[in-house]
Amino acid sequence: MNIKEYISSGIIELYVMGLCSPEEEQELEQLRVQYPELQTAILQYEKDMEEKMLQQGILPSAAADEAILHRLESLSAPVVTMHNNITRVRKINWIRAIAASVAILLGISAYFNYTLYQKTKNNKP
Repeated sequence: MNIKEYISSGIIELYVMGLCSPEEEQELEQLRVQYPELQTAILQYEKDMEEKMLQQGILPSAAADEAILHRLESLSAPVVTMHNNITRVRKINWIRAIAASVAILLGISAYFNYTLYQKTKNNKP
């Protein structure tokens, strides 16, 4: 297959504009993978078409813009109110928790100190 003849046949233009048949499109997709020149030609044609469209593009009129905006405003969804149930989160009072921990540790320490004192007192001759 002569790829240059294939490129100049006009199939790329039809492909980019979406006017080729599904069979032609499938064939072009397969050839696109095999031949990097074909891929380059497709990308170049897409770029050229985009540049032409940007140069020759026609901006919509202000009336068309207003009509579109008005239509969008009329299609707005209804407002759904959210119920703001405020739930109070109970904060942990860290000072009380620390004080309770220290008191427990002091109690345990005092107990062990007392038991050790009793053992040493009983072991003395």
